Amino acid sequence: MLMGEDEIEPALTMQDQWGGWVMKRLGDGLCAALDRATFRCRIYAHRPTICRDFAMGSDDCIDIRGDVNVPASALLPEPPRNR
Repeated sequence: MLMGEDEIEPALTMQDQWGGWVMKRLGDGLCAALDRATFRCRIYAHRPTICRDFAMGSDDCIDIRGDVNVPASALLPEPPRNR
């Protein structure tokens, strides 16, 4: 569920059956903001509150990634970027 302070591009959201706004899922069941090649969030710096509260690599994260066959290598932290 998106919160009032979340500023997400409307094309990445959808209204759920109860009238709340959530991140859109595509036909593969994964979040529309997820890069399918790298399995990294394309809006990481601006991700919704619920995603910020969901710890990468936690038991819940691993369970969900396993449900949708995300490779284990996608659980590795993103390498630092050169400035």
